[in-house]
Amino acid sequence: MQKKVMKKHMLVLALLVLTLSTCFLFASCNRGGESSGVLNLEDGSRPHYDSIFTPEDISLINEAMSEGASEQTKKRAVIALYNTANYSRKSTSLSLMVQNSDAGIPSWLGSVIMHGFNLRSANEWYYQLATEVESPLDVLLKEFAGLLKVAYTDGGGEYMYSIVTGAAGDCDCSIETFPYAEFELSKAPSKYDEESFKEELHYLDSMHEINNMQFCDEIIADGASIEYDAENRFYTVCFEVDMSADAELIEKWYSMAQKDMQVSGHSIEKYNHYKATLQVWDNGYAKYFYSDSDRTASGMASGTPKDEFKYFWVENEIMALLAQDASVENADELESPSDYIKHYSGLDIVNAKLSEFMIAVIVIACILGAVIATVIVIEVLVRCGKLPKLAERRKAKKESRREKKEAKRAAKGGNAIPHDAFAASDSDHNADKTDKTTDVICSGYCAQDEVCREIADNCEGNDDDGFIVSGED
Repeated sequence: MQKKVMKKHMLVLALLVLTLSTCFLFASCNRGGESSGVLNLEDGSRPHYDSIFTPEDISLINEAMSEGASEQTKKRAVIALYNTANYSRKSTSLSLMVQNSDAGIPSWLGSVIMHGFNLRSANEWYYQLATEVESPLDVLLKEFAGLLKVAYTDGGGEYMYSIVTGAAGDCDCSIETFPYAEFELSKAPSKYDEESFKEELHYLDSMHEINNMQFCDEIIADGASIEYDAENRFYTVCFEVDMSADAELIEKWYSMAQKDMQVSGHSIEKYNHYKATLQVWDNGYAKYFYSDSDRTASGMASGTPKDEFKYFWVENEIMALLAQDASVENADELESPSDYIKHYSGLDIVNAKLSEFMIAVIVIACILGAVIATVIVIEVLVRCGKLPKLAERRKAKKESRREKKEAKRAAKGGNAIPHDAFAASDSDHNADKTDKTTDVICSGYCAQDEVCREIADNCEGNDDDGFIVSGED
């Protein structure tokens, strides 16, 4: 009995090793270059637009930069700068945002890198966010962290959106030029109206906002700083969130980030810290935003995510970046950002794509199916007499096991009935069957005799050893 249990355990272990080996084999194939997560991207230029700062904003910012400014004044100025930069993103008809993010998972697990962009021209826009997973547990981590988002609209009130999670959402983010990612979209976009789209993507006011976290001066920590670069004409703002601030305000601050997390079946328990750097042109337009945080979440979702965004406002700079996209075959026909939006939105990029995890499962199932089919075919051929040599070897091995078992039981004091004792005719067996069955303890059956086989089927302790033991063992 112990040997049988051990054999079962060994079989389970072998199948587990085979499964993991197959998964790792698929994980090592079909990869692009190594993804560093760093974009080779210069900052955008200052747009030649009128200032969108109010006189009150300018007065508050200057006061916050003066010597001896109070902490409360600095906090209010931080929010004024953030809100103005955020307004520039939401209200300007031409812009390009490029995103580079690192999910900040533990280093021993690997890395999860995200590259994305948002291109806008008047009321039409296109957005994508691609994720690449690099890990020793590649296939398993992809099922957890893989994410691909594609959304767009022509400005007519309908919004198209597709989100792919798990291994099918894994992309190649090693591309060194715009758009810094390649992927195959395995799920066709769904159509939404404005309200349902907003709820689906979890933004506050606009798809183009800097961040979907609700900042206010009550949660800004002491020590915020504001500096002005007069030569290059932009402000740099550094601030942190005070995690000891009012709990309701803190939960409201990351409520949309919580919804983002829940898409993958996890939830944020708390933020341990959140630091941000914002750069704003002196006319109020966003230049750069970077955040570095530490959060505790359910499952494997805890980490130290880092998000970086660069903003471009000048059309010739935007077109120069778009022209880097090597996947665009008719680039000479695309003369404006609007043309590129139509190109990206109209691509026939929906391709059914099995995840590597599912491919591995299918391959393993096929291997096991082939093994089972082979065993069945061999067994049928043996029983039909098509493999006499194999049948003879089996018979010899079976007889050898029977003799060993008989000898072992005889040594223990049992009365072993030899195999020949059951060589009687079928009629003899049938006559005695009813009376003898209850007095016999079987450890096997006679493969050549249907009556013996029937008796064996009604006995306990059948171990296929080809003999029957009479009496108590």
